[in-house]
Amino acid sequence: MALSSQIIDDSVERYLREYDRYHKMAEVTAAVVRQILDDHALRGTVQWRAKNPERLRKKLIKYMESREHEGELSSVGGVFNKIKDFSGVRVLTYVESDRSKVVDKLGEYFWGLTTEAVVPDVKRNGFYRATHCQIRLPDQDCVGTNFNLRDISCEIQVCSLLAHVFNEVEHDIRYKPLSGAISPAENSLLDAIGYLAESGDLVINQLLDITANRQANEDGKFADEYDFVVKMKGLFPDAHDFSEYSGQVYSICVNDLSLDTLSKVKDAIGYDSQRTYDEALQLISRVEQKLTQQEISTKVSNVSSDVLLVLLLRKQDYCELLKVKYPSGRGVARAKRFMVLAKRVEEVVLEDSIR
Repeated sequence: MALSSQIIDDSVERYLREYDRYHKMAEVTAAVVRQILDDHALRGTVQWRAKNPERLRKKLIKYMESREHEGELSSVGGVFNKIKDFSGVRVLTYVESDRSKVVDKLGEYFWGLTTEAVVPDVKRNGFYRATHCQIRLPDQDCVGTNFNLRDISCEIQVCSLLAHVFNEVEHDIRYKPLSGAISPAENSLLDAIGYLAESGDLVINQLLDITANRQANEDGKFADEYDFVVKMKGLFPDAHDFSEYSGQVYSICVNDLSLDTLSKVKDAIGYDSQRTYDEALQLISRVEQKLTQQEISTKVSNVSSDVLLVLLLRKQDYCELLKVKYPSGRGVARAKRFMVLAKRVEEVVLEDSIR
């Protein structure tokens, strides 16, 4: 049985009945993705949507006329198994080099379509550059009013801002021609936009690098988490992935501990360029050995913002303040990652005090 007008009508009717669920899936996924970007100081914007019902109808009509995917679209159930973008999220990174970093973080948080592992689909065709991930929410996110999201997925597309401009223009012109084949002149101009997008990515990278060098030693209040990362990289140059979880550490410093300038952070940790990083490495090594099997996913790292976090947590007054503000235990929300580390840092400090 082939895709028919009746199957299309029935599929769109079912989608209209379930539209709110797919809308919620996209909204919830987008909120998680935004938090991931903030946690790791990754510059980018997040867009989301549930598929427009009329766009679904037009897509299915196109499949019916071309007989594409004929065997898979022979029923309403087949349509819902085949179409993967009822819920969609788009992540537009400021720079192309952050695309892979975002995809890695998505893989750490979300589950894949058929297994817990997300399988990124890297798309590169000419100047088209993007990575698509089909994800499911992990069980801990599918509780309460989100329980009905357990059995559906969301498509996340990740590309740079400039690549997105090219992708959209090319898609509308090269793959949706209004009449006939596109001309050589149109092809040439599309290629010109592609080259501009690639060179623009390089220019943005250079601009951000130059700005970072200027800001590195300024001692005004941190402008945002990105400014924070730039300044902390100056203190810990060997922590080449300092942005990892830096959004959380930035929030702790500024909002909880009132450490809102470079000099305040340096004073708080007793910074010394010769020994501070070594002290952090030793602390991290000992903390890592104390993580339980249930905590092992915390993945404390000696090249991330953990180097600053453990140095702050070894100060008892800071640690006590954070424990009060972010309690954990029975009947309380799951402990934040930094509080798992705080518990283990406390054990290390206690061992040293009784030696």
